[in-house]
Amino acid sequence: MKITTELMNDWWNEYNAKYFNNELRKPNFIIKNSKSYLGKAFRQQNNLILSNYYDRSEFEYKNTFIHEMIHFWEFQKFGRAGHGYNFKMKAFEINKDGWKIKRCSDVENRNNINIKHDSVYVVNFNYKDMNCFAKIPNSTARKVYMEYARNKYITNAKCYKVANSINLEKFKSCRTGHRYWATQFAQETFKPAIEKGQLIWDKYSLA
Repeated sequence: MKITTELMNDWWNEYNAKYFNNELRKPNFIIKNSKSYLGKAFRQQNNLILSNYYDRSEFEYKNTFIHEMIHFWEFQKFGRAGHGYNFKMKAFEINKDGWKIKRCSDVENRNNINIKHDSVYVVNFNYKDMNCFAKIPNSTARKVYMEYARNKYITNAKCYKVANSINLEKFKSCRTGHRYWATQFAQETFKPAIEKGQLIWDKYSLA
C-alpha cells in the first residue's frame, strides 16, 4: 500500500474522534524510508512518522499509526510515554475493535515482513577455505561482482539474485570486492536465500 500524509491526516481525524474523544492535538505527519522502525512519535518536534520502506497492508499501517497515537495520548495526559501500564491498558481497550497493537512494533519483531526492495544481489565464493558471502549494491552489482571474480585469492565466485528479507537487511552491502561475511549467522541466512535464488553471473559467463 502507498501511504500519504493526506491519508495520515484522515486517519488521525477518524481515530482521534473514535478512541481519544477528539482531545489529541494534531502533530506533523511525516513519511520516511527507514528500515530501522515502522513508526515514531516525537513529542518535542510534534512529529508522527511512518516508514514506507516495507511493503505493508493498510491494516498494518493503521495499526502502527494508532500505536503512535497512544504515545501522543500519553505525552498529553501524563507528560511522558513508553510501553508500560498506561500504554498497555489503552492498547487493550482499542484492540477490542480488532486491532493488534502490541508493546513493540519495530522491525526486530517482524521476521516475516516484506521488503519493498524485494531482491538483492549476493556473491558466494571461497576464500582461505571459508565459504563466504557478500551482499552487493543493486546499482553496481556487475562492477562489484567482477572485483570478487578477478581476485586471485577467491575461487568459485558466483552471483545470485535473491529475495530480500529482514535477516538479509541486517548485513551491510559490500561496495568493493574486498569484504565478506562468513559468520554462522551469515551461513544460516545466505545459504537458504541463494538456494532459492537465481544464478546471474559466474566467472566463466563473464569471461
